[in-house]
Amino acid sequence: MKVWWMTINRAMGNTYLNLKHRKVIAQGWPYLGDLSSLVYDFEKYRQGNRSEFENRLLRLIPKSIYSEELDNPPIALLNFYNLFSITKGDLVVAVESAQGAGPVMGICQAEQNAWESYRHDNPGLYDYAQTVCYPVNWVDWKEIGAKPPRSPSMISGVSPMGKKQAAYVQDVWLSYKSN
Repeated sequence: MKVWWMTINRAMGNTYLNLKHRKVIAQGWPYLGDLSSLVYDFEKYRQGNRSEFENRLLRLIPKSIYSEELDNPPIALLNFYNLFSITKGDLVVAVESAQGAGPVMGICQAEQNAWESYRHDNPGLYDYAQTVCYPVNWVDWKEIGAKPPRSPSMISGVSPMGKKQAAYVQDVWLSYKSN
């Protein structure tokens, strides 16, 4: 079981409560469109070919829409690689803020592999249109009954949690689930 941080950027109207209501793990870049043709064989990228995945994704980015966000390389490449790397049983801890400095909002456990559960929701309705693992059941951290892990000072998108904090979160989650 791996533990992931996920930043929910409020700047575009995204909220933890919205993702909780939709029962998804999600990220933005809605106008990339449907990535099903890229994701259907993601397992081969997970087995050591991340650069091929990133190169294929880079070719899909509409530069007319995302020109201001295309640093070299775009942060979206790693975010999407991490998003699609979530596997059944992994935990995702949501932080609601721009750049991860906000409070821990909730936690969920993936019930299926992200790449096998991908869907692209309507970008006219959702900025966080790139979704995986539907349905997940988000649990508000305050319901967990334990001190939340310390939020990272700077993250964007989906990132693996450090080993010490991940071990703590796993212990807390298992304790919560056993009660």
